[in-house]
Amino acid sequence: MTTASTTWIVGPIAWDTILHFEKYPVNGKFALPYKTLERVGGSPANTVKALATTGISAGFVTGIGEDPLGEVLRQSLLNSQLSKLDIIKGVSQKCLVFLDETGERTIIPYGEIGWHLINLNNTPLEPDDTVFLPGGSENALSDLKIAKERGCKTIVGIQALLNPSHPGADIALGSTSDLPEEINPEDFLDRFPRIVYTRGVKGVDQYERGGVIHQDAFPAKVIDTTGAGDAFTAGYLAGLAKGYADGRKGLEAGARWAALMVTLEASVPPNWSTVPGSHNFF
Repeated sequence: MTTASTTWIVGPIAWDTILHFEKYPVNGKFALPYKTLERVGGSPANTVKALATTGISAGFVTGIGEDPLGEVLRQSLLNSQLSKLDIIKGVSQKCLVFLDETGERTIIPYGEIGWHLINLNNTPLEPDDTVFLPGGSENALSDLKIAKERGCKTIVGIQALLNPSHPGADIALGSTSDLPEEINPEDFLDRFPRIVYTRGVKGVDQYERGGVIHQDAFPAKVIDTTGAGDAFTAGYLAGLAKGYADGRKGLEAGARWAALMVTLEASVPPNWSTVPGSHNFF
């Protein structure tokens, strides 16, 4: 693949309300956050905004409501470095994000959910584009079919492994929070020839028939893990888009980016150029 191709990410953008707790709320007890922040988030949106800072052509397919909050979300996309946008009339989504004393987060969407309104029906996909479908919405399989029919490389969220009727994709990508502990990714390589499985501080493993590539996590002082996975994904996708097909460069780029991300109070990963070791990396 060359940088002339576009890497598309499909999914929601959201307004995040971040609640910081000294101790995670206990069921049936009163819990008072010591700090509250609000910012634009949504994992797919965070990832694609970060990806766009690497200099590749990045596209985003999402749904936004026609309301004041929707305008805020829309402007955040227009102000980013995205090359292509396919915004569908949908719902302006909101999330609560609980952060405990370790920086670990719990994400709770609330209000009207519009994931089912987001689709690839009218997206200007080109052969050799890459399409990443991270979520499990009801449109995911039909969108996967569209992407394959258009000659695109396909990447899906790793939770697709749990669906025995899923037709498979070129790559499945996700974290330990997406799969039961007893799942062995190597058991699913018949439908997903490459599986990228992040394990937090234990690093990340890339599984293929030829073996496993491991990338250690880089040490970091954790403040907020909210966007660590998004930063990793952006780095990994950038490596593929820049022609490093074996995944090694992407694994390292993602690990470096995630290590910086956990030290920041932010939803959107910082510009790739600020990541230690990024200069002349690709």
